[in-house]
Amino acid sequence: MSHKSCPISIDLVKSITAQDQTMSRLKDVIYRGWPTHAQQCPQELQDYWNFRCSLVLEDGLILKGDRIVIPKSLRDKVLATIHSGHRGETKCFLLSRQSVFWPGITNDKKSIVKGCQACNKYQSAQLKLPTMQPDLLTRLSEKLGSDIFEFNGSRYLIIVDYCSRFPVVRLLRDMTATTNVAFHNFYLFR
Repeated sequence: MSHKSCPISIDLVKSITAQDQTMSRLKDVIYRGWPTHAQQCPQELQDYWNFRCSLVLEDGLILKGDRIVIPKSLRDKVLATIHSGHRGETKCFLLSRQSVFWPGITNDKKSIVKGCQACNKYQSAQLKLPTMQPDLLTRLSEKLGSDIFEFNGSRYLIIVDYCSRFPVVRLLRDMTATTNVAFHNFYLFR
């Protein structure tokens, strides 16, 4: 939502959030604490009850994780912006998952795509790629994943066998390729 071509600015969302009664009440409940039971929650905040543990206040905004909670009066504009490239249901879903949230957003996104004449007209022309099937592993060490990470100032190599999901972690004396290959070979040929 901070992209230059985006018609919705953070300042606009902050301003509308501050003016919206439901958002003001939600901010107050987040700040003061949620009631113990859902029945005690104000009626207009019932839709937020299941998300209460992930809602936070930050600089005049309500966030769910790293997504901005959008006030009701801006939701149509946000949906139109997300759908502006006629990306389809899946891409709209993925795009919105990066930046915005409100209760019922998934159904709202489905509705806007299903109601779009352009999307409906050209939907059959879109190629559907076959679902990629994961490799079926039949034996240990057939497929390995490895990475280097740092912990408490020391570097470690982790190797995970995809079949057993068993991790092996080794402290690295140095970061040379020779050391890394030696550990990989040790794992493979033990």
